[in-house]
Amino acid sequence: MKKLNNNKIIKSSEISSYVYCPYAWWDSRTKGIVETKEMVAGEVFHKGYMIKQDAARKLNVVGYVILIVIFILILYKVLVG
Repeated sequence: MKKLNNNKIIKSSEISSYVYCPYAWWDSRTKGIVETKEMVAGEVFHKGYMIKQDAARKLNVVGYVILIVIFILILYKVLVG
């Protein structure tokens, strides 16, 4: 197990770790990283969650594109007749 990290400087790699999961970042800063079955289960959960978030984000973009196309078609129909 790692020693307690008393260093007050946060590395850029730690920022991405914090953004991914603040609790895991805090554990690694204070306790060190210990691979447990709960950590593995949490990692699997986070990966599945991120896949769902990416899909939702893409569907959101598709929805906005469809709305814009519909708006343009309605506007064209009103202006051209």
